[in-house]
Amino acid sequence: MKNNLHGIYFTDILKEMCRRVGVNYDEIDFSKDEWYLDYSWSKSEQDQFIEWFARYLKNMGPRRELCAYPSLVRTEPQRIKFATQFVSEFGWKII
Repeated sequence: MKNNLHGIYFTDILKEMCRRVGVNYDEIDFSKDEWYLDYSWSKSEQDQFIEWFARYLKNMGPRRELCAYPSLVRTEPQRIKFATQFVSEFGWKII
């Protein structure tokens, strides 16, 4: 996974994460270490986000920005695996 916190698609994903926990994206300091520990969501909310993210990855733009090898994230199982990995690195803590 590429780690580009400033890309347009990465920003869209972070905005969606923020929307799901009711926080304003612009109020979070993403340069802070472990910023993703400031908020939490349930396992169900996380699973719903992963489903959304996997659908979002159907588009080539996000895959090019986020994936070192976009062609390896083409199928639904591959997209779900990628989204799950993303959440394990950047997702909110689970309550």
